[in-house]
Amino acid sequence: FFSMDMEGDSLLQEVPTGVRRKYLLQGFLAGVLCMLVLVVGFLVLSGGHVEYGEHAKATVGTDSEYLESTTGVIFPISMKPPADSEHEYKILGAGPRIKKIGPIGVKVYGVAMYAETKSAKDALKSYAGKSAEALQNDAGFYSALQKGSFNKVIDIRMKRGVGRDTMVNALVEALEPRVQTLQPERADELVQKFEALFTDKGFKEGDIIQIQEVGKSLYLSVNGDKRPPIYNEKTLADAFFGIYTDDNAVSPAAKERLVDGVPGLLK
Repeated sequence: FFSMDMEGDSLLQEVPTGVRRKYLLQGFLAGVLCMLVLVVGFLVLSGGHVEYGEHAKATVGTDSEYLESTTGVIFPISMKPPADSEHEYKILGAGPRIKKIGPIGVKVYGVAMYAETKSAKDALKSYAGKSAEALQNDAGFYSALQKGSFNKVIDIRMKRGVGRDTMVNALVEALEPRVQTLQPERADELVQKFEALFTDKGFKEGDIIQIQEVGKSLYLSVNGDKRPPIYNEKTLADAFFGIYTDDNAVSPAAKERLVDGVPGLLK
């Protein structure tokens, strides 16, 4: 780690043993202090929410709540979302979105997927009777989850504060290649439409972002505040839901958990 030539070594020998020990101790303490500063810096950056890895274990806490245990975020088992408040949506599952910063995993948000009960049962009926484990290994099922003609919601609940540009740029970065694959000639136009929905200054811990597909249209609400919809853009909706369900999902741990409630829904 350190090297010293013969001349330097002889100079060191001339320093009294007590003084050398004092300097060595001071150097050691300085190193420990630097490490503590780095650790505290990471904790401040992560808002105190640190995870080493992306191993999600989600459990249903009560009859009305679903606990995403990695982030500690709690989701309702069912809801009537702002863009379709006349119908009940059931949770399919939830997982963590963790951003790696070096060896540290920062818990950014918990993400859940909901489906409108009747339309989802019709669209996914061929998967009835399969276990959650079987569905996790079924690429066709995830494709149906992404592109199926049923009303669905991605529900994001923030675990830490994030600036508007940081959050939206991350979503756009994930969305753009998916739109490019599905409809390259309109990719820029569709991504700009999506980005324009976010008029927020930023997002704080506890904020709820819901992106919903109803029919072929895409809706956004933030803490219940509905934005003007993007009508009749099924391609954009499919691309967005692919962020969490396709082969390159941004959170493999969340993707794995999004099937937890499907067997019960399809009974």
